[in-house]
Amino acid sequence: MLLLLGLAALSLAACSGGSGASAGTMPAAGQSAVTSVSGPAPSPPPLPGPSPTPIQTTLLSSSGNVATYAGCNIFAPGDYYNAPVTNAPVDPNSAAYISGNYSAGNTGGIQMYFPSHEYVNLATNSTPLAHLTPTGWGSAWSGITQVPWAPSFQIENPPSDQHAMVLNTSTCTLYEYYSASYNASTNTLSEYGGWHWNLSQPFQVLPKDEPSAMASGLSLFAGMVKWEEVQAGSVNHALNIALPAGTLCYRCFVTPASSTESYTFKGTSPYQLPYGAHLRLKPSVNISGFSPQAQIILRAMQTYGVYIADTGCCMEMYDATPLDGNNAHWDAAGIDAALGSLRITDFDVLTLPQIQYY
Repeated sequence: MLLLLGLAALSLAACSGGSGASAGTMPAAGQSAVTSVSGPAPSPPPLPGPSPTPIQTTLLSSSGNVATYAGCNIFAPGDYYNAPVTNAPVDPNSAAYISGNYSAGNTGGIQMYFPSHEYVNLATNSTPLAHLTPTGWGSAWSGITQVPWAPSFQIENPPSDQHAMVLNTSTCTLYEYYSASYNASTNTLSEYGGWHWNLSQPFQVLPKDEPSAMASGLSLFAGMVKWEEVQAGSVNHALNIALPAGTLCYRCFVTPASSTESYTFKGTSPYQLPYGAHLRLKPSVNISGFSPQAQIILRAMQTYGVYIADTGCCMEMYDATPLDGNNAHWDAAGIDAALGSLRITDFDVLTLPQIQYY
């Protein structure tokens, strides 16, 4: 889900599926309920005013802690997505943040949707260009007026967020858009928000208040689970996760995020998770009993962690349609069983950077 703020602070909401979680009591077994906290987070300030040639390529490999896809790095070595966090320190208030999030209503398991309706469209320098028409907030300031686009390229179906992703494998430039639609008669790709990145460089944090195709300003593509990674045996980068609306801090974020949605926090805890927070699946979570595909995903969550990148109806993770279009590759039942068994209480919050508000 993405909710973008315009000059009049208008709200736009959509949900990709599932049902919202309801508030509950922290589970006693294996979890530590927080009974005291050292002090609340500061209060936020007032709201501010106003058909291509088929591509033959090696799809994925890993070298030096850098995942690659279609011959391109998924950002540079050691950046936000590629740095292992197995030994990274836990925030001193991690338990308080997790407790606050749980008590605000994030009590359910994680969902990943099958079949996936997210598509990574591969382009080259020979792919025709479409005119890019921003209709909302964000990408009008990205400097892009054209994007590689072939009539065969696919956009996520409504009523979901209508994400459009293009990876130009000739230049390793990634384009991501939200609420996108293509008009063949005018050769125009319209979109409400988005951004582009050079995947050969470290992840570029967007300007403050700027969303991407995600509310947080993070990269949808970089944090997705891709079948080609699972097929290769490892997911070598951090993942993105969406948490239920109303369980995150109101209009606050930490680097590498740059923006948020505007949902009022439903809980009472002074410790409220910000967008961009980096979580890590606890090493004590035993993943050995799950299916092989599920273990690959869970291992990535323990090694590289997950970023809070958006909000949704529930805890959600993102997966891409396999490049060959065959969603039957996914072990949907095994992955559902593994992710559905997890709770937010199975995660630690890694040391938080300074919380920013807008």
